[in-house]
Amino acid sequence: MGGLSAWLAFKGLPWSVLWQHVWSCPHPQWGTVVVAGALMTVGWRALRWTWVIRQMAVSMPWQRALGALWMGQMINALVPAKLGEAVKLGVLKRGGVPIGLGAILILTDRLLDGLSIAILGLVGWGGMGWVGGRISPWVGGSVVLGALGFVGLGLAMMVMPQWAWVQKGVARCPQLMQPLLTDWLAHAQQVRKRSTIKLVGLGLGLGALNWMGEMVLLWGIAKMMGVEMAWWLAMLTVAFTAFGGLVLSAPAGVGTVHFMIITALGSGGVAAVSAGVVALWMHAVGVLIQVMMGMVSVGLRVRRDEGPIDVTVS
Repeated sequence: MGGLSAWLAFKGLPWSVLWQHVWSCPHPQWGTVVVAGALMTVGWRALRWTWVIRQMAVSMPWQRALGALWMGQMINALVPAKLGEAVKLGVLKRGGVPIGLGAILILTDRLLDGLSIAILGLVGWGGMGWVGGRISPWVGGSVVLGALGFVGLGLAMMVMPQWAWVQKGVARCPQLMQPLLTDWLAHAQQVRKRSTIKLVGLGLGLGALNWMGEMVLLWGIAKMMGVEMAWWLAMLTVAFTAFGGLVLSAPAGVGTVHFMIITALGSGGVAAVSAGVVALWMHAVGVLIQVMMGMVSVGLRVRRDEGPIDVTVS
């Protein structure tokens, strides 16, 4: 998938010209905006992650929560198929969090991811129409369908544990899997009971700020490389790329991320070479941030002599 996406993204682009533009950096002063966007993304995501954990589990040290998040993000950047999510689950498990609860925490965080980017994507779509901009119909349609898909997933997650066919399906699973699935459904019910307006509202708000950081990062890179980009195009590009980044792919979305950024920017009127330059910079900065935060998590890890935390859910 990564190889095919990379070929589709860069076919026909003159690599000599592309690399020359990548290293030219005509407006380095905009690098401060890039750094600000990166810090916004890291900060808001970490705050939302710890907020979700505090609502679903009792008294988890923030060092352990951030360690799970950042280590998982780093592994996603270095290993294919989104295996960083399993690393998050493993880090939480070592801290005493049951696998079922850990899976629900990760799923809830990803759900808030999707819902918040859905909101920004629809705002960008509406803003595009308001100012008279244009983008490829299938790009805009993908954003809308992704938004509707995550809304449906969120509603299903709230009611799924109550469906009789789900419970019957668990009963028919191999006995080795039944305890795990039963535990997962039980914690899913706890999430539904704890999904207050405060949790959902603040979670979506923090998620929106996180994706606004991504938008500022993209816009800053474009300015740094001398590429003009409307705000609605930056917002739709981030939304389009975020939905596509949820699929299993090569490490850090190699190829798929480039294809989606170049496709979205190109359909919005950005020249192919300029779109390729922005895509390469956006990918490089994203990988650097995730790896750096993963290394920071090593310094924040909890001492080995600490016992497991209390994660009893009332």
